[in-house]
Amino acid sequence: MMNIKIFKQRFSVATVMLLWILTACQDFLEVKPNQQLVIPQKLNDLQALLDETFINTVPAIAEGAADNYFLTDADFNSFPFERERNIYLWRNTADDGDAGNWQRMYSTILACNVVLETLEANNYSDNQNVASQLKGQALFHRANNFFNLLMIFAPAYQEATAATDLGIPLRLSSDFNQVNGRNSLAACYDKIITDLQEASKLLEPRGIVATRPDRCNTYALLSRVALYKQDYAMVKAYADSALAINNNLIDYNSLSTSSNIPFVRLNAETLFYATGVYTILAPSRCRISPELYQQYEAQDLRKQLFFRANADGTFQFKGNYSGQNGSSMFTGITTAEVLLNRAEALARQNETTLAMADLNTLLLKRFRNGSYTPMVVSNHAVALEVILRERRKELIFRGLRWYDLKRLNLSAATSTTLSRTVAGQTYSLLPNSNAYVFPIPSDVIERGGLEQNPR
Repeated sequence: MMNIKIFKQRFSVATVMLLWILTACQDFLEVKPNQQLVIPQKLNDLQALLDETFINTVPAIAEGAADNYFLTDADFNSFPFERERNIYLWRNTADDGDAGNWQRMYSTILACNVVLETLEANNYSDNQNVASQLKGQALFHRANNFFNLLMIFAPAYQEATAATDLGIPLRLSSDFNQVNGRNSLAACYDKIITDLQEASKLLEPRGIVATRPDRCNTYALLSRVALYKQDYAMVKAYADSALAINNNLIDYNSLSTSSNIPFVRLNAETLFYATGVYTILAPSRCRISPELYQQYEAQDLRKQLFFRANADGTFQFKGNYSGQNGSSMFTGITTAEVLLNRAEALARQNETTLAMADLNTLLLKRFRNGSYTPMVVSNHAVALEVILRERRKELIFRGLRWYDLKRLNLSAATSTTLSRTVAGQTYSLLPNSNAYVFPIPSDVIERGGLEQNPR
């Protein structure tokens, strides 16, 4: 057992450092507080900082704008803040800007920069492997937060315009005297990918727990990033690498369909564990879209493991890989997602047989034993359609649907017009609307002199 005195010392340093970070990030463009106050130097303290809960918090707010659910008029009107109602109806403004999630992600980026700078400034030659693991973890977390900021506050990646499209500020220093403008979308993707590639060379194949980055989940994140960059050769390469280390899938036949919490936290499919909270998505008010629910076949165990009937005949979500019910959603990475990434990439490269093999591997673990007949599809366009449909069904409420809508809207063949009805009035969101890019919070725009996203 760890010595209690040592544990308290480590906890104290990490806690004070966390408070410093959160205070500093009240305005990420203001002058940094005196960094001599609390800067951890010991490797154990740096690890404690990277193990703080906020590091593994990934925003779920964009999921609130997606089409997997609807609200009753009563639940819509029950929200005390107009911001939530505006996001639901895709009419949020800069005054509704997502300041909390912007701040939270830049808090994590600041913590990662502190760790990276501390490692660079000190000689840890006696513990070089530990220092390398910490550097890899910090690079992973920073890249992951840059990526999620892009998904919310920047347009979908298009090769022809990425060099001029605005991304987000790439803050690579803990020095708050440095004021960063918005980097191009291309520069942001390049930095995310190079950071993750460096991390993959530093990290062990598998960590001691899925809350920490390791080589496997770094490869998995690279496959995700490459998918949204539409670099399908890269998607396949990194999906191959991740699945070579861990390709575990849960056989859903082994789970209890009657349980209200059928999935345990840190289960066999979890490559990277993260959660996100958005109160509008609490199961008690968030009703599953009938159009989506009807896509699950009767013998598809996800229909019973993911959903629970409400008294009014609607359905709520219970298939949370966080091992709990509530507004805290699992937003990490699973082997199932990596398989779907690879299947989509293969289909887009006309490797239809291989693409369907990946999809069938997944679905054999999702359907009731003996009820699933592997699909055979020869046309890559049909294969892509099937894979995208299964992607939505498998990755429901993982924080990815809004991201997927943005990239899929770039092609007329996969674009979607969203609609919601409140108090008898129908609201629509057209493909490629400016509303797919969240406005940067107005106070950040004013203090930092950043260019706002068009509305």
